[in-house]
Amino acid sequence: RVEGNCVIDKASKTLVFGAAQSSIPNDGSILYIADDAFYYRKIKEVTVPEGVIGIGDRAFYSTELVSVKFNRDLKTIGEEAFAYVINLSELNLPEGLESIGKQAFNGSNDSFQSYGITFFHLRQKNIVRCRNE
Repeated sequence: RVEGNCVIDKASKTLVFGAAQSSIPNDGSILYIADDAFYYRKIKEVTVPEGVIGIGDRAFYSTELVSVKFNRDLKTIGEEAFAYVINLSELNLPEGLESIGKQAFNGSNDSFQSYGITFFHLRQKNIVRCRNE
């Protein structure tokens, strides 16, 4: 189905493709944002709605994001999910986050380089698993 300029696989509750002018549905119909869903799109900000528990590899790779608002349900962020998002200036990881993939924020805003990040910050957030940076 298509909703908010997003292509959604209803069976798996996965957003598989988003355009630059997308609005991620917040009706509980999305559990995952697929690998490469917004890869190189000119999207400026995103709110990951309640119910989304996973963001795939390279989901927002090299986008024009300035801010990302995560929900409290988010458990995993995939490899290179926000890599090369050089304008990202606002990032608050949810308390329940369990896993951040390798190089999730690589090449992004310098202030986040140590946030992918450093083990110290991850331990403060109670993240139990962070694959090799």
